[in-house]
Amino acid sequence: MPQTLSKALYNRLIRSPTLREVLENLHLLSGMDALFLDGLGNERVGFPRVAGLRLRRIIHRDPDSRDLIARRRLALLVGEASDAGIGFLEVMHPLTVEGEKVGYLVLSAARNAEDAGPGMRESWSHLAGAGGTTSWKEWREAWLELPYLDARCVRAWEGCLARYGAELMQQVKIPGVDPNPGKLPPLILQGCQYIGEHFGESLRLQEVAKVCGVSAEHFSRVFHQSTGLRFREYLAETRIHHACVELTETDDRIGDIAYRCGFSTLSRFNHSFRELTGVTPRDWRKRVRF
Repeated sequence: MPQTLSKALYNRLIRSPTLREVLENLHLLSGMDALFLDGLGNERVGFPRVAGLRLRRIIHRDPDSRDLIARRRLALLVGEASDAGIGFLEVMHPLTVEGEKVGYLVLSAARNAEDAGPGMRESWSHLAGAGGTTSWKEWREAWLELPYLDARCVRAWEGCLARYGAELMQQVKIPGVDPNPGKLPPLILQGCQYIGEHFGESLRLQEVAKVCGVSAEHFSRVFHQSTGLRFREYLAETRIHHACVELTETDDRIGDIAYRCGFSTLSRFNHSFRELTGVTPRDWRKRVRF
């Protein structure tokens, strides 16, 4: 099963007023923008809703700058780069369930030197080379306006994010769901196994329930109670999960991947992919291969 519980918790987090309250509190305490990122480093929820810091507003107004920063942030999340790679500091804390990452709490952005360091200059150069229109003077002035964090401050904020994150996960946990996927009811494990073997076909709830020897109504009810997901949500996420693997590991055409993963039209695939990942299939492929 592709991260059933983490997906369920992610869906609850995105809709949770508690998450927005946490982000607002973090912003008020730190003076930085407080964000919730998905596993790809995409900003899904933030406080303030419009970037509060001038440097982040500069980045958001330029599509090329946004894309470059998103790719560098993804590298940070998978441990392939240092903070110097994006020219400013972000304090991050992963939210996990059973070792699976649900998302990240982030404070953005800060500087870690009193003067304009080489990382900041390098970041501006890359943005300019990628088509960014921000001048060096504007970029440098905005960077100097960022809060200053030394190593001790970073550790303190990491601890703060960890405490807020633990409380947040406790409040949005799924009632009645065991945090160990291996303890899901045999009926649900059987259904998920069947979905995993036939996701490329035109699957319906009635078909899966029949294979499991129960009515569609019973399977649907037990599935939602056990995982926090609707059948159609889990099927879509299974298909997108496999599409992500193919986009990463093959050079096949996106349309061919969509049809192999059970989508009847490319437009439906593109819509579902963006809804679940926050990016288009083409952008996903670009980011994981930069």
